[in-house]
Amino acid sequence: MALEVAPLTWLEILKPNSIYSWGDLKKTFIDNFQGSMHRVATRHDFSLCKQEQKESLRSYVRCFFNTHATIANISDEDVIDCFHKASQHKASITILDAIALRQLSSSMI
Repeated sequence: MALEVAPLTWLEILKPNSIYSWGDLKKTFIDNFQGSMHRVATRHDFSLCKQEQKESLRSYVRCFFNTHATIANISDEDVIDCFHKASQHKASITILDAIALRQLSSSMI
């Protein structure tokens, strides 16, 4: 197994005698790279995407679909459900909005 460039470079510039055990290496490696790791979002992460009190619908929709783009295997029903539950503009969300959201969701996959 070969390391990619960034971890290999990091390993090569470690100060001599700074690692005394596998645990030291693991902790130092995680501390260095944890912030740059991207993980696939889940339906739970999606449900945390909520429209703020004074946030525009446009801004919320942008955030919502950016989050949606990171989630694999989520049904249209779940997308619509999460959108509806998290929107502050519940009165403006109609059946037509749900249909449009479904079509937009399908086109983004």
